[in-house]
Amino acid sequence: FSNPENHLPRYLANMEKAGFKEFHLKSKAAIIPDNRIWRDIPNRKWYASLQGKTSGSREVVLLHKTV
Repeated sequence: FSNPENHLPRYLANMEKAGFKEFHLKSKAAIIPDNRIWRDIPNRKWYASLQGKTSGSREVVLLHKTV
């Protein structure tokens, strides 16, 4: 998502309308601060790193189950 604060809630609401509910991991690990798995995107172009940590420099794994 290019704007996770705006796009992620909209995406999750649409997934729920389609019959899927987000499944959260139960972990206290530092890599999962909001019970989601986030990671830095590897092998980005060198000039992308000049912009610092942007929403486009990370990705999230979303797990869903049917309702």
